[in-house]
Amino acid sequence: MLKVEEQPAAVPASVALALMNTADVKAGETVLVEAVSGAIGGYLARLTEQKGVRVVATAGKGKADIDHDDPDWRQKVPEGLDVVFESIGGPRAAELTAKLGPFGRILAYGMLSGELPVFSVTDLIPRGLTVIGFGGPDAYGKRVAAVRDEALRLVADGTLTPVLDRTYPLADVAAAHARVESREGIGKVVLVP
Repeated sequence: MLKVEEQPAAVPASVALALMNTADVKAGETVLVEAVSGAIGGYLARLTEQKGVRVVATAGKGKADIDHDDPDWRQKVPEGLDVVFESIGGPRAAELTAKLGPFGRILAYGMLSGELPVFSVTDLIPRGLTVIGFGGPDAYGKRVAAVRDEALRLVADGTLTPVLDRTYPLADVAAAHARVESREGIGKVVLVP
């Protein structure tokens, strides 16, 4: 049984599992996971690794192989990727198409930059690249719900361990928000009643 503070930290595992299934990740592939120090990115990296996938990870503040606080971080991504899990967004997301091998896939699911990712069809067609959008009620309402029981089972049986950065009592909500905004932590910040 999950502890009370672990339950909210387990929820992003459902999103990560739905993302992995949507991208149709296969053993032996190489994937880029952006924002791996966050809850969804962290679960996504661990789930794909468990499937026999090579993970190239980004995170801010030097918490991963590639520091995405560096404006030129995309140049440090190796070529030949099979899948890019795109959570940062913005017009520079298109630079990652050059890092994909033929028939590679980009699964766009976030916009940490505050902007949607932008891709040009002229970068996609010649190499058979696919962009898959993941958002809205269809993705979150249906796909995530469809894997929720499996994700929670993986957490409950210890296959996946929730990554808790810190827990705060509800009275310390301001301190919890400050911790999230600082981007210092790795994992989930949880308020407990």
